Amino acid sequence: MNPKKILLIASSLFYVSAIVAQTEVKEFTLKQAQVYALENHTSAKNSALEAEIANYKVKELMAIGYPQINGTVSYTNFINLPTSLIPGEFFGLPAGEFAEVQFGTPHNASAGISASQLIFDGRYLIGVKATKLLVDVYEQSQQLTDQELKSNVAKAYFTCLVAHENLDLLNDGLDLLNKVFFETIEYYKQGFVEKLDVDRLQLTVSNLQTTKMNIEKQLKLAYDFLQFQMGMPINEEILLSENIESLIEQTKSFTVDESAQPNRVEMTMLNTQISLQQLNKKRYNAGYLPSLAAFAQTQFDAQRNEFSLFDFNEKWYNTTLWGLQLNIPIWDSFQKNAQVQQTKLTIMQLENQKEMMTEAFNLELEKAKSDFSSATLEMESQKKNLDLANSIYETTRIKYTEGVGSSLEMSAAEQQLFQTQANYINSLYNVLVAKTDLEKAMGK
Repeated sequence: MNPKKILLIASSLFYVSAIVAQTEVKEFTLKQAQVYALENHTSAKNSALEAEIANYKVKELMAIGYPQINGTVSYTNFINLPTSLIPGEFFGLPAGEFAEVQFGTPHNASAGISASQLIFDGRYLIGVKATKLLVDVYEQSQQLTDQELKSNVAKAYFTCLVAHENLDLLNDGLDLLNKVFFETIEYYKQGFVEKLDVDRLQLTVSNLQTTKMNIEKQLKLAYDFLQFQMGMPINEEILLSENIESLIEQTKSFTVDESAQPNRVEMTMLNTQISLQQLNKKRYNAGYLPSLAAFAQTQFDAQRNEFSLFDFNEKWYNTTLWGLQLNIPIWDSFQKNAQVQQTKLTIMQLENQKEMMTEAFNLELEKAKSDFSSATLEMESQKKNLDLANSIYETTRIKYTEGVGSSLEMSAAEQQLFQTQANYINSLYNVLVAKTDLEKAMGK
């Protein structure tokens, strides 16, 4: 084969493979969609960043108790040297007069380094414990965000599946109705049915086609919303690898422990906030204790009549010192006492909130159990109704094709079947949503 042709075919294959790669459709199970959301949704990212910020806040506070080292360099140019007044007696002047004397040099520079170390401060030690609890608060907040996000993704996923099922049912109904419509036209041509029967069926087909268009739009919106909840650009194309029936099968193994108590992240966060306030109270009380710090400093000074600071042959004068500083609180006009009282009242508020939240979570759990039980019973009832509607429709269709049934009966049976199918699909959705809400209420 001609080498040019081989090169052309290879280039074409490469181009086609590149196009396929660019348009590759991603497929997601429910769990995969939730994991994707936890990695890509903005709220999940920001929650993770908040937890990381909290870690750096701990490091910031810890650094207060570590050595602090600072360097200073300064230069001062006295355009007019400061004047000092000295009693004139020192210079032979009459008593009561002063001699005006200027001391110093116009050009002065200093360079030094200082270090300090906190030795003891009760507020610092308690503050370190508090910031570690603060990290726990942010981590618990991240868990809460993840739970909420997974719940939202699940419900959006279910909505897409329901829209798919409704569209599939509608397509099946249209296929069947078109078949009946075709048969009715043939019967009309042979004089077995009236023109009115044909018109009624044609109107039903037209209405179903309009309904199909609306459901297709709803399906597109459902996918857009799901991708938004996942943190995925809506211009990408995805497929759902699970269907509503498979998810319903998973609920059959889901058991509800009637004695189970809610284990909510929100309650853990509230307990952590109470612990924080208790540490805060200790921190204010620790303000009554003395604090001790050590410091050291060395400094070199230069004094020149001319600007010759970079002439290192001239002398720089060194001063070195170290010391301890003990700060003893004596009187603050009851400031710390007011702060302690505020934290006590805040703790009381949080305890009241905890009591109310416990009741609210128990109520939410009981409601979620009841909703799940009701949704399950409704699904079973709608399944029986669907079997009955299918039987009625099949009997009506046979009667109609045999010429002993009317088009009105046929149309009523079709509408009844479509409505029952929609009710059944909606009951499946309600079971899945109720299970998700129950898991959330239990703190799973």
